[in-house]
Amino acid sequence: MLVALVVLGIAGAGWFGFDAHMHRGLALALLAGGAALLDAGVIVDQTIGRREINLLNPAARGRLNGLFVGLFFIGGALGAVLAGTAWAWGGWSAVCSVGFAFAGAATVFGLTAGRGAGAAALTRPRA
Repeated sequence: MLVALVVLGIAGAGWFGFDAHMHRGLALALLAGGAALLDAGVIVDQTIGRREINLLNPAARGRLNGLFVGLFFIGGALGAVLAGTAWAWGGWSAVCSVGFAFAGAATVFGLTAGRGAGAAALTRPRA
């Protein structure tokens, strides 16, 4: 939570008078720190996703891992196409809008989707 608040503060610094042109070294350091945090988040996300796949039914582990990786790359390709189209259509604001739309859709899906019978059938029995 603390990291999220720090990142939010850094992202909103321009609205509160921080001029990146006046503090180029600090701006570059903040950009590098943000990139490192983003990379760490992606690595953690991938690690947790793979762990969950490997905890599923051993008979379906290979197929589910392939499906996970395939859907991950399809999602990346779709995101790249939509970002490029948004950039050509409306510039940076349109790209940000597409990103916010995906984040909002993921949030709504995460809050409303429960573990149904299909997901429960794939999990291995807990001892």
